[in-house]
Amino acid sequence: MTNHSEKWKCLVIDNEPLAAELISSYIETVNELELAGVCNNALDALTILRQQCIYLLFLALEIPRLTALEFWLVL
Repeated sequence: MTNHSEKWKCLVIDNEPLAAELISSYIETVNELELAGVCNNALDALTILRQQCIYLLFLALEIPRLTALEFWLVL
């Protein structure tokens, strides 16, 4: 990032609704972070990653259609 006033865009990828909500709530309390989206599967996450510049991923170990490692390798 070039400007220190910019927030880091974050993406939460977790198919457990409670976990996704907890992480999202935490992100909203940190001034330097901005929640760009919440996805419950890898394919939706890839769509957002292609549309936006995401700086930080909160990625569950097991997500539908791909494991976290498989998802990481696709990136």
